[in-house]
Amino acid sequence: MKSKIWEFFECQRCGKCCEQLGLPWDPFKVHEIAEYLDINLDELITRYYGSIIEKDGEKFYELRDELTRPCRLLGKDKSCLIHQVEPGPCEDYPIETDFGDSGIDCPAYKKAIKAYRRKRN
Repeated sequence: MKSKIWEFFECQRCGKCCEQLGLPWDPFKVHEIAEYLDINLDELITRYYGSIIEKDGEKFYELRDELTRPCRLLGKDKSCLIHQVEPGPCEDYPIETDFGDSGIDCPAYKKAIKAYRRKRN
């Protein structure tokens, strides 16, 4: 269930979350992201996440920070190039996360919290 704080959240497109947290791995969305970008899954993995290791006929993915952070799917105007199919952690950030804004200093999060508290008081 989404928090009521979302009512007050309006992304400021500062790009801080995408730059500092990077592109999160979401096994439930990777196929959808690859399809949206019109590439196959292996290309998505090697271009945006890391490398593919094959062992005993099975594929394993090795994620590499230097590819996921900063998110390379952040447009020059600070908009998400895959917003329509964004990974779950992106969709939930910063309100539905375990650590709030994860120390990113998200200006929209600050505004939403202030507005939510004002309305409650």
